[in-house]
Amino acid sequence: MKYKILIISTFSLFVSGCTHNFMRHWTEVRTVEKGTFEGLRDAWIVEESIPTDEFAISLQPADSVTTPKGVFPVALLKGDQVPANERFIFAIIDPFSGKADARFEFEWQEGGMLKVWDRNGVRMENEIPFVAADGIVVSKPIIYGIVSKDKGTIATAEFIPYPLETKSENGAKASIVATHRMLTRFDARGEGFSPHETIRAIHRNSEKEEILDLVADENGSFILPLNPTVLGKLGGEASLVLVRENEELCLDYPWGAHLDKKTFEERSLFPVLFVVNRSSEEMDSQMVQNGILSSSYFN
Repeated sequence: MKYKILIISTFSLFVSGCTHNFMRHWTEVRTVEKGTFEGLRDAWIVEESIPTDEFAISLQPADSVTTPKGVFPVALLKGDQVPANERFIFAIIDPFSGKADARFEFEWQEGGMLKVWDRNGVRMENEIPFVAADGIVVSKPIIYGIVSKDKGTIATAEFIPYPLETKSENGAKASIVATHRMLTRFDARGEGFSPHETIRAIHRNSEKEEILDLVADENGSFILPLNPTVLGKLGGEASLVLVRENEELCLDYPWGAHLDKKTFEERSLFPVLFVVNRSSEEMDSQMVQNGILSSSYFN
């Protein structure tokens, strides 16, 4: 009887997997896309891709843009070492679920232009401005990815629009990053500490205090998982104190519903400019301003 149960269970899992794959394929077939961009199929390629160092994507600050809604710092999202005339997918990936939202496809041309495919068809661009605004939560990362459509390889960059962080005068930095969709689990990240430095971490919520010693790695970095939740509560406040030989780094942070409330209070817009194989010096600042201002968020 045990063997029969095992066979039935295995068969059920097989059927379930086949059904899921069939329904996803059927959804792809029935979805009508404009032009040659197929968002659902591209999302699947992104989710199944593997990391590479053949090309890269990184984030760095750029000049601010002045809009009718105020002055906003621009984040420069740079694709580097991207080969010419090879089709890539640009996607935003949810760090909690791993699900991808494929936004467009592009090819970098030898002359420096981008050939872009999206739901509106095909066009040529120097750079692609957009605004990060929807679904943003304090301390939650946004993952941007570029994926070789033929090779199935990916490079990613992390953007945290609303960081929770503190810095010391000598360059040590600690930040709190959400790791669970309910905003109840976090990582404390440390960088800029001395290699192999021992640090005492004191973590408190409204009901308890935890004290533990941790050691930075050879680069002076560490990651410490945190669970600030209190049974029966949907949200609250917590704190982390990192005790070094000559200083303390202190960081208070909300969790759960309190983190949602902080997000609402600090809500903003985050202009992003995506460029490929170009430096900031090669861009026309006025064109960048005009591109960002054309977004529906500023009209």
